[in-house]
Amino acid sequence: MSEEKTHYTEWQSRVIHERDELQSKLQKLKGFIDSGEPFGAIDKGQRDALFEQWSHMTKYLRVLNWRIVRFSSEEGSGHE
Repeated sequence: MSEEKTHYTEWQSRVIHERDELQSKLQKLKGFIDSGEPFGAIDKGQRDALFEQWSHMTKYLRVLNWRIVRFSSEEGSGHE
C-alpha cells in the first residue's frame, strides 16, 4: 500500500511499520493455509485455530490501513 504523505511522525511511522510486518505475516499464514497437504496434515483443532487467527489478523490489518488513510486528515493534530 502506498502512502501519499512523505513525512510521518514517529508514532505514524510505527503504525506503518506494524502494518507492514502484519501484512507479511498474514501472507505467510495464508500461504500455509493454501498449501494443501502440509496444512491438511495438521490436527483439525489446529487448522480451526489458524483460520481464526487469519480472520483476526485480517481484521487488524484493515484497522491499521484505515488508521493510515486517516493520517492526512489528522495532519497537525498532534495526537499520539
